[in-house]
Amino acid sequence: MTESPRVSYIWIFSEDDGALASTLRAYLDALERVPRPWELIVVDDGVGPRGTADLVEILRGSHRPTSLLHLHRGAGDAAALSAAFQHVRGEAAVVLPGYRQVDEAEFERITEMLFKGELDY
Repeated sequence: MTESPRVSYIWIFSEDDGALASTLRAYLDALERVPRPWELIVVDDGVGPRGTADLVEILRGSHRPTSLLHLHRGAGDAAALSAAFQHVRGEAAVVLPGYRQVDEAEFERITEMLFKGELDY
């Protein structure tokens, strides 16, 4: 039986900058070091199924709880967040930047700080 996620990570992107697959792999690799059960919700805000075919294969191969949501082109951040939050199963949700702005090595530390109440939110 799979544990329910304690943390739902959300990653929203709206364009294919050529780095989607490498960003997803980096995020999944970093999340593997998080010691709490987690899920990843990926939201495509307009790239479309052709642009996300590689992501589908990466998600299938991760053997982790994941969701890939496709929105109509350019629905916007508010619609993407709303769609993602409707799928959250964790006790907490963390929104990951569309581009790799956060050092993935920090995911584990940030998650632990969140559950210890050491983060401002």
